[in-house]
Amino acid sequence: MRVVRHLACTPAALAVCLAALAAPARAAAPPGYVTAIVAGQPDPNGKVPSYDSVPGAGVDSMAVAATQAVLTHGLVYCISIALQDATYTGDVAVEYTITQKVGSKTTTLVKQVINKKFSSSPGNYWLWAIYSPAIPNKPGAASLNGYAKFGSTTVKLSAPILIQ
Repeated sequence: MRVVRHLACTPAALAVCLAALAAPARAAAPPGYVTAIVAGQPDPNGKVPSYDSVPGAGVDSMAVAATQAVLTHGLVYCISIALQDATYTGDVAVEYTITQKVGSKTTTLVKQVINKKFSSSPGNYWLWAIYSPAIPNKPGAASLNGYAKFGSTTVKLSAPILIQ
């Protein structure tokens, strides 16, 4: 059995309903993005990480150590985080964490502020790097999380890692 109901409404009310159906609400785009968060071995020669360091390249470039997803406890890593400013003008802050979830509890194993405040504007690209403290002896799956705060909006990018 098919039930059909008829509703009576004014043309103005119908136009509002149809407009709402035709244009679903979309989340606002963030003012900037974390485009990469990686861990690599520190370069003893001090050449990487670097930004736009490829002679003769026709595009901007990033040079970072080979990225590693398996981190050994007790070792120090170079954490690199890349950002792109889309629409924001003002101060930005950058940090990263290494978190680990056991059951329903998430624990922050490492948290470092990379830069508390720097000025940015639309179209800027940034590459920040910092040496981690020694990775804690907490074997298992974890996450490497990069955060950028563009004014009051914080954006995040996470990469799965394994601590051994």
